[in-house]
Amino acid sequence: MLIGISARVWIATGLQGLGVVVCLGAYWLLRHGQIRLAIYGVVGSLAVVFSSIVWANHGLADPAMGALGGLMLVAAMLGLSRRAFLLLVLFMVGQVVAVGVANLQGWYVHLPRPLTGSRVVSHALVLGLIGLFAWWLSRDLGRALEHADAETMRVREGAERLEYLSLHDALTGLPNRMLARERFELAAKDAQRSGRQLALVILDLDHFKLVNDSLGHPAGDALLQAVTQRLQGVLRASDTLSRFGGDEFIILLTGLEEGVQASRVAAQVVQSLAEPFEIQGRVVSCGASIGVALYPTDALSFDDLVKRADLAMYRAKETGRNGFQFFDRSLHETVEQQLGLDADMRQALASGDQFYLAYQPQFNLANGACVGVEALLRWQHPLRGAISPAQFIPQAERSGFIVALGAWVLDEACRQARLWREQGVALRISVNVSPMQIRRGGFAEQVQSTLAAHGLAPDTIELELTESLLVDDGSAAARTLNALADQGVQLAIDDFGTGYSNLGYLRRFQIGRLKIDRSFVAPLDDAQHDEAIVRAIVQMASSLGIDTLAEGVETEPQRQRLADLGCRHAQGFLWHRALPAEDCAHVWREQQAGR
Repeated sequence: MLIGISARVWIATGLQGLGVVVCLGAYWLLRHGQIRLAIYGVVGSLAVVFSSIVWANHGLADPAMGALGGLMLVAAMLGLSRRAFLLLVLFMVGQVVAVGVANLQGWYVHLPRPLTGSRVVSHALVLGLIGLFAWWLSRDLGRALEHADAETMRVREGAERLEYLSLHDALTGLPNRMLARERFELAAKDAQRSGRQLALVILDLDHFKLVNDSLGHPAGDALLQAVTQRLQGVLRASDTLSRFGGDEFIILLTGLEEGVQASRVAAQVVQSLAEPFEIQGRVVSCGASIGVALYPTDALSFDDLVKRADLAMYRAKETGRNGFQFFDRSLHETVEQQLGLDADMRQALASGDQFYLAYQPQFNLANGACVGVEALLRWQHPLRGAISPAQFIPQAERSGFIVALGAWVLDEACRQARLWREQGVALRISVNVSPMQIRRGGFAEQVQSTLAAHGLAPDTIELELTESLLVDDGSAAARTLNALADQGVQLAIDDFGTGYSNLGYLRRFQIGRLKIDRSFVAPLDDAQHDEAIVRAIVQMASSLGIDTLAEGVETEPQRQRLADLGCRHAQGFLWHRALPAEDCAHVWREQQAGR
């Protein structure tokens, strides 16, 4: 016997004590979140303790051999890694082989020993301590698993919440564009099977920006929520109401036998939103413009239907708002034409050889002198020929291209004015200004720098403005335009009297001239009512110290009547159409020579 019995007992006792220490360390690791290390520590220490008991007592006949098999089962349940579990199995098998070989060779003989009370107590104490540590470990491990389950549940709920938010609008709780697309795909498949129609309705609130600007964004949000509730009360449960963002909503109407059913729903929606809302103690009126496109009549894909319904919605806005329009092919053709016109305008401005200015002379009605010209933009397309300003100017306004176009007109007019000054021709040039040019900012600086670049005095040009600009953007426009007027630039109101009755803006702007619209001039031959309007305009302007100019004068009786009413200047076909710059200079020189 290589090792004495007492030595074996002391070695086993030492290993068992070390196992207890390792179990305590594992418990500490578990309390600090090191679950994996704690499991390895407990399993490893128990393997060593059970092996020491086998070696110290009855060898392969010792009951502790059964504990080794149970330990493997516990290790598997605790989720030991494949490599660690394999090492544990090899350790246990190695212990069995080592004990067996040592016994067979006589190196280490396990002799039966009498059972004593101390041995019973020691075994019970060791097993009790190990069981206590195992219970502590399993209890904390159970808590850790419960915590992990709770975390998993929170992560799952968070993922579900994120998924919900990715498919719904945060303010109204309605489906967003992505979910509306998914529901459209399902509804389209159902429509294909049933042979029924599907309507996609785009709804845009009228004057929503005014609510935001006047009452604030919280009021705007409250209005959107109120609109949502009212729309949900009109629609069926099978229909889908979604918010696309801003003040735009989309409605999917499913299972339609014919398109006229969509018109009834659209009319109900318009009627429901025409009723006032009470927002933050204020009564707010908010109508809607609606466009409708049908599947499969108008388009087959979601994006194409949205485009077509959007076109119909803008047609509803153009025709007076607070109504609905169905898509038709003419709308698509109009958009295609507008896109083509945009591309051609961009190319024309880049090439610099398609746009040009024609000039219509303006005359003093008292002595017939040519006192100025109005610069009129013309476009000679190489393929389309002459394109009417009535066609491309409104499109330039819609697309925003008017800003670049207006800058070109101003620069070209100033270039021509400089050439005339060098030739001794003293003609003031009137230039039409788009409201968008002023709203973009920096307009006063642009005018001043253009005048300076051509070496012109500020009174060389006159800026013709629309009444809508002065009424809608009064405070912002007043600062810009009055700054120019202070520098000496002349300001005129074009087409005066055609759209607004509130003339308060005349007090805020330094207006030098009112241009009486041709619609009041044409009937002067025999219409007393229009004559009264012209007389009122002339008298009002005179009392305010403002000059007047009549547009569209075509007959001698019109000219004579305007002179009798006190109008100072006029332009029209009675004298000349819009002329090339050289012809305008010739007209001025002839008059100078005749005088």
